[in-house]
Order: sequence, then structure tokens, then C-alpha cells
Amino acid sequence: MLGRYADNLYWMARYLERAENTARKIQAGLHYSITSKENNNDLLKFLIEDQDQKIFKNKFNDFSLHNVLNYLINDEDNENNIKNLLHKARVNGKIVRTGLTREVSNSLNQSWSSTQKLLDSPIKINNLPDIIEKVLNTGTVFRGSVYGTMLRNDTFNFIRIGTFIERSNNTASILNTKYYRILLRKTVLVSKIDYNRWEILLRSLSAWRSFNWLSGEYLDPAAITNFLIFDERMPRSLSFCNKEILSNLSYLQKTYKKKYQSFNIAKKTQNSLTSGIIRTVHNKKLYNFIKKYTENNENLHFMITRDFNLV
Repeated sequence: MLGRYADNLYWMARYLERAENTARKIQAGLHYSITSKENNNDLLKFLIEDQDQKIFKNKFNDFSLHNVLNYLINDEDNENNIKNLLHKARVNGKIVRTGLTREVSNSLNQSWSSTQKLLDSPIKINNLPDIIEKVLNTGTVFRGSVYGTMLRNDTFNFIRIGTFIERSNNTASILNTKYYRILLRKTVLVSKIDYNRWEILLRSLSAWRSFNWLSGEYLDPAAITNFLIFDERMPRSLSFCNKEILSNLSYLQKTYKKKYQSFNIAKKTQNSLTSGIIRTVHNKKLYNFIKKYTENNENLHFMITRDFNLV
């Protein structure tokens, strides 16, 4: 496969997954704002990634609901707004449409057609549930079409690699910033706002219901850590994502009859995700673990780009 073709498949999947991740965070925040009597300003600030807060503050005076929603969904100064991500996913999909099934192509085109009008206008709170539902449905239909209609060939595997690289990046980012600040405190007392933010964190990873099912609704920091890092049953855990990447890279090695450095990196990372369990939460231990994983995941991305001549 040509490198530029693989690159389009890889980034098509990444952009779509990134848009869905943003939509889930908005949905989690919206759920909290509706059900809580707490002041929402700090919560809304919580939804903006750390690296984006400087850009946001330069443009907006405060973290109001209107400002945050427009920034995350269709603000032109935010390169990773949902509208832009869906557009870039569709553009990459059109370039490689001959390698996609009709169902996969239609999922991209229909998602853009159904959301474009809503995304072109200033975001209003009464339109938000419809927007979020359409974005989340796009990801679900896309993955279902890929899994249900496409050959298990290199095209399929580059799509899957892009999906899980992006998904693991999102989980690691949340663990490295928001989670770290919420859970790793010197005090053992659990405040109401901490509890609410744990809920938002888990909901933003579609993990709230499944974690409650396993834990009996007890939000224990060490249990959350283990669930989001090591639990291979959880589709957005670091272990699950890396295991899928490793499987897809293994297929490409066999297909192209070559050994790739990216496979070795993913295998080494997987060993670290199955070698132990963090039973207690220590600031330095968790921080170093997530920092190392994030660095490895970034290195894995660059090595995939090199190994397969992605442009």
C-alpha cells in the first residue's frame, strides 16, 4: 500500500475518534450541569485541555457555557473543534473511498450532511443534545460499518491503528491532567466536587456505567486507576487500546513480511500494562507511569509514520 494512502486511512480514523472524544466530554459536562446545583464555571474550565486554555483565554473573557461550547464545537481558532475534525475525516475518506465499502463511505458522508447545518451556526444549548447525538452516532456507525463490512486486510488494520492510537492518547491525556489533579491529593477526604469530577471523568470515557457495574458504585481512586489502565475488558483502557494496536501491527508484519520497530514498541508497552497493578495511588508512581506511557505512545506514532512511509 502507498504511504500516502495509508496515511489517509490512519488520519481519517484518528480525526473521527478525536471528534467523538470531544463530544463525550461535552456530554459528560452537560449531564453534570443539568443534575448539579454547583457553580459550573470551574467545571467548564475543566473541559478545556490544558494546552488550549491559553488560546481560549486570549479570545474569551470567561469560561461561560456559550464560550466553551462554541470553542469546542466550531470555533475557527480551535484547530480541533468538532466541525473541523469531522470535515478532515470526510476529506481523508473521500481520497481513499475506492478502498472503503459503500457502508463506510456513507457513514462519513451522512454524518457530515446531518451535522453541517447545525455546526455552521453559533451553538445554542437547545441544539446541543442533537449535535452530540449525531457526532456519537457517527463514530458508532463508522466503526460498525468498518467491522461488519470490510475485509480484514491492510486497509482495515490502518483504520484500526489510527482509532486506537487516538483513543489511547485521549485516555492517557485525561489520566495525566484532570484525573491526576482530582485524585492525587494529600487529604483522604472526598469532597462533593471531587466526586462529581470523578463522575465526569468516567462518563467522558464512556466508563461510568461499566465501572459502577464492577465496583458497586464506590469511587475508589486505586480501583479507577486499575480500571482505566489495566482492565482489558474496558474498550478505552490503555491496555485494551495497546493490545488492539499490537494485533493490527502484527497483521501488517505478516502481510508485508517485514519486521517493524513500531511493533516492538507496542509489544514493550503491552508488557508494562500486564506486569502489575497499581493498588495504591502515589503521586510520583502514577505520574511517572502515565508520563512514560504518553511518551511511548507518541514515539509509537512517529515510528508507525516512519515504518509505513506515512506522509
